[in-house]
Amino acid sequence: MVKAYPNAPTVRPAPQFTDVPAGHWARSAIQTAAQRGFLVGYPNRQFKPNQLLNKAQAIAVLANAQKLNPAIEINDTLTRYFEDQAAIPEFARGAIAAATEANLIVSHPNPRQLRAERRSPEAKLRPSSVKPEPTA
Repeated sequence: MVKAYPNAPTVRPAPQFTDVPAGHWARSAIQTAAQRGFLVGYPNRQFKPNQLLNKAQAIAVLANAQKLNPAIEINDTLTRYFEDQAAIPEFARGAIAAATEANLIVSHPNPRQLRAERRSPEAKLRPSSVKPEPTA
């Protein structure tokens, strides 16, 4: 996301994640993504760099990068589109509602099941959903 949005403004200071040491291969990208508000990390200043993102986390990163906001009430959108909306984590509900309204989420084999906690490619973001910024 950092490469797709090189001109995104800094919205917070660089976090010092306790589990991303100075020599970590992705430290710079992780810090930049956090500074730009694309991601937040976990409590206790952890990032968990070796853990795969689940669908809720991936959608939240995309929605945050694109600065998407839900146009209608979050629960209305989630209830309308997903039978398993109650399983969507609180931190990601607004982002998933906004991405759904923007038609960025494709879920297979059942479009009414998001499976937000799964770490598999069953529900994908549309390839066109990442729109790189012009680099001037």
